[in-house]
Amino acid sequence: MIKITEEVNVGKLRKFGKVLLSKSNIERMKNFDFNDIFYQEIYPKHLMEKIDQLLSVIPSREMYNPSNTIVLLDMSSEGKPRKVCRQGINKLAYALNINPNQIIVINQNVRYLQSIWRSISERHKNSLNWAFGDRFSLEICSQSQNIHHVTSIEDSARKGSFCRHFICLNNAVRPHRVAIYAYMRKSGLLSDSYFSFRSKNLAKGIQPNSSCSNIKRVGQKASVAYPSLKESIDELLVQDPNELDLTIDDTSTVTHAKELIWNVPLHAMSKSLFSIVTETTMSDGNRMLRFTEKTLKPLLFGRPFLVAGEPNLLPYLRALGFKTFEGVIDETYDSIKNPAARLTSILEEISRLSNVPINEPNSSTKFLQQICEHNQRHILSGAFENQILTLLRETLSAALARARRSIPS
Repeated sequence: MIKITEEVNVGKLRKFGKVLLSKSNIERMKNFDFNDIFYQEIYPKHLMEKIDQLLSVIPSREMYNPSNTIVLLDMSSEGKPRKVCRQGINKLAYALNINPNQIIVINQNVRYLQSIWRSISERHKNSLNWAFGDRFSLEICSQSQNIHHVTSIEDSARKGSFCRHFICLNNAVRPHRVAIYAYMRKSGLLSDSYFSFRSKNLAKGIQPNSSCSNIKRVGQKASVAYPSLKESIDELLVQDPNELDLTIDDTSTVTHAKELIWNVPLHAMSKSLFSIVTETTMSDGNRMLRFTEKTLKPLLFGRPFLVAGEPNLLPYLRALGFKTFEGVIDETYDSIKNPAARLTSILEEISRLSNVPINEPNSSTKFLQQICEHNQRHILSGAFENQILTLLRETLSAALARARRSIPS
């Protein structure tokens, strides 16, 4: 539990909640006049357990004023809401004798309310409160000055040091990721790529090929979800998963990163031109719009990229101050709502890019370099962090005002 009256040292603390509740952040928000602020970081799967923990440390009703209380549930690393979220909010509101609007869900999916509204009745729609929060973006901004950057595109092209066209870093095995792997395997592009589901240099205790056992199970889902790739996926599924090369043998992984998500094989990143980003989710976008550290990595390390994620993600990135690569990369795939059709378009563009000379400096190389430098500056200068914090303040201020209006006078 974090109380708003506590002194918070943001410089030494990485947790999103500490940033959220820092004095400098709070002072820049209007009408923040709740006396009791209770904060809990929550992973949706463990929501009920965490709520029980939160209730165990919140004072009894006699010791605080419910009408002047706010609860922040931090799901800032998550996008997809679940039914259990509404159940947990109702349970917490009942236990604390507060209006559900006094419970604010902090989440990075800017379509969170649209998403959860589809699964609830009309009479419950006004009992939901949301504010934007993006732990991934704030964490990468806080670590960006300490990260060793890779060789620039122009230098690599001039020295002829590019070895492969693509790098594709994955963690969990998901249908769209298996589909991309199957396509690249069948088309012969794996030899022109650094492609991994797990690096050999990951955090202690992670088995390098622990993803292998999931390939067949998830691959069956991929075969149904992406029918145009069924032949490639089915050919993959008959292979012994333990014989598949799912790792990148690179000892230059970022060593200071304590979390699995921040491990980046620097040598492989330096030796490849295009990054194929496979985001956590790939849907029609009606209920989801977000990005994670997977998209932030090429932005920070200065590489052009394609994103297999939610539709219209590129305009969202541009609205946050980044630039994308239309002119060298055909980005029309991003506007295709149907995920199967969108993935097909992405793979067609990957195939086209595989024929682009990578060690011949030209006007396209210069164009890509200028965009990559802009994106790196946007993060390193603090401008991107300011935009994320501004979104946080604006949406949280609106959520707090809504919470205040819901309390009976």
